[in-house]
Amino acid sequence: MITMDSVLDVIQDHYPYPWAKDRQLVLNWVIWFIKNRFAVCVSDDQETISGLGLFRPVMRPEDGEETHYRFDPEGSVIYCDFLYAAHNRAMRGIVIEAIHRFGQRATVAWMRCGELRSYPARQFVHHVLKENHQVTQI
Repeated sequence: MITMDSVLDVIQDHYPYPWAKDRQLVLNWVIWFIKNRFAVCVSDDQETISGLGLFRPVMRPEDGEETHYRFDPEGSVIYCDFLYAAHNRAMRGIVIEAIHRFGQRATVAWMRCGELRSYPARQFVHHVLKENHQVTQI
């Protein structure tokens, strides 16, 4: 069974920012995403997390960067705060569930290496859902 401890472990093992080492901060952050239905978790065996994504809809890519808790249900951008995928199937599962949960949006955005990145959502989804695509983490 997947527990909150295992979710926190994945984030603390894979999130690059120093504040993520504080377990209570990460717990509060994850609870906020879960309460708002912005968290997606996939598993191969119901015991191990294969993929985990924390997303939120915002109006502009910069809105996701400015504040951890800012969101707009009508926003045309899906901002990815955290994404971990152990293998391609996990990444595809996360993307499919995110589409199911958020519907079609124009843009997907995230912060990587201190730089805000954004892409047309259709292009990103098509890229991820290709069978021979190698994915580990965004």
